[in-house]
Amino acid sequence: MTVELAVALLNPDAAYDKKKHDAAVKKLFELWQSGALEKKFSAWVASQGGDEAALVKKGETIAAAFERNNANEVIPIFADKAGFFTHCNSRALGNLMVDLGAGRKKFVDPIDDRVTLEMLKAPGEAVKKGEALARIYKPGVSAAEKKQIQETGKTALSVTKTKPKPVKNILARL
Repeated sequence: MTVELAVALLNPDAAYDKKKHDAAVKKLFELWQSGALEKKFSAWVASQGGDEAALVKKGETIAAAFERNNANEVIPIFADKAGFFTHCNSRALGNLMVDLGAGRKKFVDPIDDRVTLEMLKAPGEAVKKGEALARIYKPGVSAAEKKQIQETGKTALSVTKTKPKPVKNILARL
């Protein structure tokens, strides 16, 4: 589970309120440090017959790739102007991730579970022109895939000059 998704689940108002966002992040990290999140994760994996050690190893591999920030594996999506990050077209990004191998179009299609999207900005957060809004990890990404990521990113991630108004609950965002 991503930090931002967990924050939204803890407090839907946190998306547009820095104080509430920070409080939700603090609570999330308290749960993590207490071991409660690891215990819940282990229970989820066990209930589905999964290999927890393999999942942890894969997560470490992906985290290390983001840390290295190698252009052959990690592709940033940059803001084309300064302003505020206001919208993410999750359908467009989801379809992009499927195209990159993170999901299936048909049941028989293989899944590359290493392909990962990392959102770097939250809605309402100020951004500078050329600053990364998100980045995608895909080992062995091709030139055509890099172009597809950049083109989709330009239309799927919106930056406006005015700060968005807060949304009171997660259902209002749908």
